[in-house]
Amino acid sequence: MSRSILHANSQRCRKALQYFYPKPPEREREAARVLFEFSSFIGLGQQVVLKALSTFGWEGLFIVVDYLAERTERLKHPEGYLSTMIRCFERGEPVAGGSVQPLPLPRNHCAV
Repeated sequence: MSRSILHANSQRCRKALQYFYPKPPEREREAARVLFEFSSFIGLGQQVVLKALSTFGWEGLFIVVDYLAERTERLKHPEGYLSTMIRCFERGEPVAGGSVQPLPLPRNHCAV
């Protein structure tokens, strides 16, 4: 993970994550520790977080986890909610209140 991606995360004002982790991680290992630790606090298991990481990437996952953290009191099943977000994103839909957008497919793309 590049330092610029981590710097971008710190600049996006992720409220819940910044509250608990005021110093943004500088290395991939630190970012993983923060994400897994914080995710467990809000009821997310490692498997769904790994799937989310492969789907959203580092930057997107920081945004998604923060989005979920702001809504934990209203979510009965945060892990199920995250799984739904992953499926929506894979279908090409934006998630996290539109903060995480899927990349547009090239014009000459055709489904196989």
